[in-house]
Amino acid sequence: MTNPMLQFFQTPLIPIHVWGGDLTITNGVLFMFLSTFAVICFFSVMLKPQLVPGRWQALVETTLVMLADMLGPFNTRMTRTLLPIIASLFFMIAFGNVLGLVPGAFTFTSQLVVTLSMALAIFILSIILGFWKRGLGFLRQFVPKGVSVWLWPIVIPIEVVSFFTRPLSLGLRLFVNMVAGHSIMTVLASFVAGFGFVTWCVGIANAVLFVLEVGIALLQAYVFAVLGSLYLREAVRGH
Repeated sequence: MTNPMLQFFQTPLIPIHVWGGDLTITNGVLFMFLSTFAVICFFSVMLKPQLVPGRWQALVETTLVMLADMLGPFNTRMTRTLLPIIASLFFMIAFGNVLGLVPGAFTFTSQLVVTLSMALAIFILSIILGFWKRGLGFLRQFVPKGVSVWLWPIVIPIEVVSFFTRPLSLGLRLFVNMVAGHSIMTVLASFVAGFGFVTWCVGIANAVLFVLEVGIALLQAYVFAVLGSLYLREAVRGH
């Protein structure tokens, strides 16, 4: 209550040491497992899909179509190949963000190492796909069309720096939003707990903020999926 940042500290739950390596299960790892389980349960309806989908199946299918549209035409091999990756990241982040709003839970997306790892996975995959599909033509994206040769010494370094900062910006965006939102909610909740009914208006503000934070949690997962899809699509097809 005195330090809103304490909620982001990882706590060891089950110490595990194998061959000198530390595989300790922390609260962050636990909630990553719980988020993974939630994603599996969410998709369980697709094990036996109905010809006339119910609300749950319709929600799953609509979400997958939305994510597929970010990558391009669904009937292409590239879209069908990349969709499981983008969908997995989207749902993992979405469930992780929402579960983190439960009192006493841990938001693993508030850990920079987690968000940067996800962003680096997209970044490395985009480079692999770019060279695989376009060969050395992948390097042409560092020289925008219509730029004079005389400007290449200036433009190319800018494009290179912009390209290699993508995982940092992608990871930081998710990390900062989760930390900021949860910190504000904790601070407001401490006022309510400390002053009781006198600050009932603060409690109402915190309730409203909680609803907004749920929306932000889903929005950040969507933004991560959109940018990830954009980077992958750009690597394969160019600007």
